[in-house]
Amino acid sequence: MKCTGVLPPVSVHRLRCSTPFATPRGSGRGRAEKLVVAGGKSSGNTKRLAELARMRGVPTVLVETADEIDAAAFSGVRTVGLTAGASTPRYIIDEVERKLRLL
Repeated sequence: MKCTGVLPPVSVHRLRCSTPFATPRGSGRGRAEKLVVAGGKSSGNTKRLAELARMRGVPTVLVETADEIDAAAFSGVRTVGLTAGASTPRYIIDEVERKLRLL
């Protein structure tokens, strides 16, 4: 799906996988320029997801709510990944996804 707005078009893909970094070989999917991790900033699980992404060289933003997303931080970014901690409520993930789609 292509989303358009003030910034250049952004590709949004809804993927489900056992790990946020699992990428099917040759698919070209799962290659995010930036990753958003939704969840509690004090959650060990959420912090570990962000740490793993950073270790793989992916610029990562950890947010507890969609209101924490700064559109300017995504300037020039065309592909954004979204993952969440295990206990992150579904409505938080949905709100973050909606906000990302509006970028």
